[in-house]
Amino acid sequence: MRYWIESFGGQAHSNYDEIFIENQDQRISFTNLGARINRWQTLSGHAFILSHKDADEVFLWQDLYAGATVGRVAGRISQASLTCQDDQLRLTANEGPNHLHGGGHSFDLAAWDYQVKATQDCVQIDFFLEDAAGNQGYPGNLEVTVRHSFDSDNRWTIEYLAKSDQATIFNPTNHVYFNLMGDYELPINAAEIQLFASHYVPTDEANLPQGALAKVQGTAFDLNQAKPFSEIFASEDPQIKRIQGLDHAFLLRDSGDQACVTVTDDRAGYQLEAWTDCDCLVVYSLNQVASNQYMDGQRVIPHAAFTLEAQQLPDAGQLNRLQDIFLAKDQPFYRKTVYQIQQS
Repeated sequence: MRYWIESFGGQAHSNYDEIFIENQDQRISFTNLGARINRWQTLSGHAFILSHKDADEVFLWQDLYAGATVGRVAGRISQASLTCQDDQLRLTANEGPNHLHGGGHSFDLAAWDYQVKATQDCVQIDFFLEDAAGNQGYPGNLEVTVRHSFDSDNRWTIEYLAKSDQATIFNPTNHVYFNLMGDYELPINAAEIQLFASHYVPTDEANLPQGALAKVQGTAFDLNQAKPFSEIFASEDPQIKRIQGLDHAFLLRDSGDQACVTVTDDRAGYQLEAWTDCDCLVVYSLNQVASNQYMDGQRVIPHAAFTLEAQQLPDAGQLNRLQDIFLAKDQPFYRKTVYQIQQS
């Protein structure tokens, strides 16, 4: 395996790097702008994810969070407020009155320090960030490492390591968009998804949790048996019709050694699998895009991609699950998620 580094800068934003990793089959890249994945493709150029041309494009379409490390807390927090250890946290409101994906300028747009380590079978990039107490309203000085690695078996592994000098909340994820066809103008309709989950989180008009989990059994959200995205999109379920697709959190059930989620696209001939120690997976089917949405030279249409965001449940305070994202003073934090793409 080998790696090399190129400039990721554009005309307006020049001080960023893109680190490429290559094995015998595939090529992947990461950038220190948001500790994000930016490319994943075959050596012949068949792409698996939505990519940015350069840093300028990241800032232009920053609301997509494409490939970014998201945090401190992924997802929405209603009214940008919650109670943590009897303290009322007032976070930055960056989506109307609510707090989204860590605030207006957080992990996703930060310039991370990084270090590369390479062996014969794996290349590992450690991205480092010191997030100051009070940034976006979060307590505690937080030291974060996001470790991206890629190996000879086409496994992309994300490890999150963190520690805070005060009690705080922490629930990071990665916001990569997958499209196994490699064409942003082809919808994901024919791809089949199988996701081992027991419950999902119904949402309201603001895409905030309604306050309780719901069983997937007997609903359009039961993906324990594989079904095409087209069947999901055609559902009469009000949750799906309202937003014209998925933007929902699923509570995972034990799948043993089997992947917690598998997406197969026979048109492309590729299959994506994922494993995680997180409790939850958020699936978003890119339901709305700007009419002039272009990424890396390609026009992007609605339903051009999907996310599989491994994390704890979003807006955990409203779901009485705040303990799932609570991080005590000096308590080490560790989470791990693995994605693998192979021929189907």
